[in-house]
Amino acid sequence: MITGEERELFERSVQHAASTATGADLDAALADLGWLDALEADRQLAVSVVFEAQGRAGSTSSSLDAVLASALGLDPAGAAVVLPSLGGVALPSVHRAAYLHRRLQQLLDTAPAGALDPARVGEVTQILYAFRARSRATQHRLHHGETLGAETSIDKVLVATAEQAVFDLAEEGLAASVTLGDDPVSQRWRSEFLYSRSATIYGGSAEIQRNIIARRLLDLGSDR
Repeated sequence: MITGEERELFERSVQHAASTATGADLDAALADLGWLDALEADRQLAVSVVFEAQGRAGSTSSSLDAVLASALGLDPAGAAVVLPSLGGVALPSVHRAAYLHRRLQQLLDTAPAGALDPARVGEVTQILYAFRARSRATQHRLHHGETLGAETSIDKVLVATAEQAVFDLAEEGLAASVTLGDDPVSQRWRSEFLYSRSATIYGGSAEIQRNIIARRLLDLGSDR
């Protein structure tokens, strides 16, 4: 068991890591902090601290793989667990929602004063929270063993809409950087903006998903 000052230091260190890094960078930071050792020594504490910190910061990591591998008696270091899909919507849609939330916050923190229309910011925030809420509901259904079907088309439409909304806003608020900047930060924004153009295609075109929603969920008949 991890107790006292050691526990407080561990909690603060994980919270700092989750608030300053995400993805592979957070994996590396957690490894440096000895999170896998903590998982072995005090599973309940290690799991609760990491996932609470990531939830608050909107960051992602492969911690879930390590937890599942450990529970299965496997070596959690470098483990990768194949998770079920949601009728074609992969489970990492939860992580994508958290990532988009984080990028939106970074945009709000770095955009020049007056560059962002408050009404647009509110609209994009609403779209993103709608996607996160829907994704959370889908995860709970999966957890309870429910069968997922055509309704996952709603998830696909929402993730594409949220993706494009966030990076459209970035292009509006950081226009010069996204268009002309050659520094690493500008290049990252530009790359993600261009990638977001394909968001309505890579999970099954948005038009197809809307047709599925219309025919199979709303019973509106064929589109022909």
